[in-house]
Amino acid sequence: MYRLIFLILTSLLINGNLSAQNPDADNKCADCHKDLISSKFVHPSKQNCEDCHKSNGNEHPKDGVVGFSLTQKMPDLCYSCHDNVIKEKVLHQPVTDGQCLACHDAHQSNHKKLLLNDEKTLCLKCHDKAIKYGDIKIINIKALLKEGNYVHGAIDSGCAVCHSPHTSDNTFRFKKHFPGGESYLHATKDSFALCFSCHDSKLFEDAFSKTATNFRIGDENLHYLHVNREKSRNCNRCHNVHGSKNPFHINETVRFGNWDMPINYKMTKNGGSCFPGCHVRRSYDRFGTPLRDTLNDYPLKYDIGTNKTNPINEFNKRLAEFNKLKFKDIKFEFGTSNIVKGTDKNLINIVNFMKKYPDCKVEIQGYTDNLGEESININLSEERAKRVKQLLVNKGIAHYRIYTIGYGKTNPIAPNDTEKNRAKNRRVEIKLVR
Repeated sequence: MYRLIFLILTSLLINGNLSAQNPDADNKCADCHKDLISSKFVHPSKQNCEDCHKSNGNEHPKDGVVGFSLTQKMPDLCYSCHDNVIKEKVLHQPVTDGQCLACHDAHQSNHKKLLLNDEKTLCLKCHDKAIKYGDIKIINIKALLKEGNYVHGAIDSGCAVCHSPHTSDNTFRFKKHFPGGESYLHATKDSFALCFSCHDSKLFEDAFSKTATNFRIGDENLHYLHVNREKSRNCNRCHNVHGSKNPFHINETVRFGNWDMPINYKMTKNGGSCFPGCHVRRSYDRFGTPLRDTLNDYPLKYDIGTNKTNPINEFNKRLAEFNKLKFKDIKFEFGTSNIVKGTDKNLINIVNFMKKYPDCKVEIQGYTDNLGEESININLSEERAKRVKQLLVNKGIAHYRIYTIGYGKTNPIAPNDTEKNRAKNRRVEIKLVR
């Protein structure tokens, strides 16, 4: 019995090898159709044409005679191997319609994935007009990317950098999470996962940095300001993810309710400005220092114009309340901006006060002892003030409501004659300001 099985298997192996060497049994299609497999990328089934084609018995090649038919109808033929394409929830329209050959060549291509053209050119064949399906509206992408506009660099690498060309679990076929139409969204690395496939998340995580972004005043990160607040701004409120007429892909307008509000962005040599209508004109300079806002920039919640409340009296009333807060100066370790443990525990009282009066502002003043060079002490006192500002911002206080300044060794509250007294001078003080 075993000998019989052995002989059968041996015979099959020999016949298989002979068949592979028989020119009539293999490559017979390729002998005539070499022009279909001559490009850089060829369909994996090039040696097994019978996977997709079957003879219909007609003698060919002859003029007007087709000698084969497909083994299945399209697009089922493609899905027989590429079944993963139709398993996801949201399908690209050509996939939904079964138009695989709208994007792919069935035999060969000089582009990866057997595409008919490069990704950008191929996508813009359809996205050369506004498209609507269901509740989804897509603008004319080709018009947006016209010559002279600022185009998102990822597009040059292909649309599939961000979008899944076949299927996805979200409407716009993003490969990773990206917020849709939400106007306000608290920033997290996960909520903007698509952006941070390329961008460093320090762009919005570091309140102070001279390397995370150029959208800053000095080292104060203005991206952080916009996306870390009570009503955090979604990135695509200001930036167009494909491109725009403005540098940095800044939109011409931002949607505000039913109004397309102009942003009025202007770029300057060291920064820029915007004037969107939701606040006064704001400018930034990467080599500048933050300027104090005027009272008119952020009006108090009482009507100054009708004199219902006197601004000076109102401020003095708040100042009296502020001065009664339980709060001690925050202390620091020698030569650093590290806070002495426990000395910041009453900072929450400042936070609660600022939330109670959302138009008030504070100034954080940093100090050092008298040891060390003056220039070093000035920088160190500034760092200490900024460290406390970071704590307030992390608690939800808007970046622009907090000013910082370093006074170095000036204004000591104790003689610098002992280590205990010098430790008292290594501090920050917080003042209510107008």
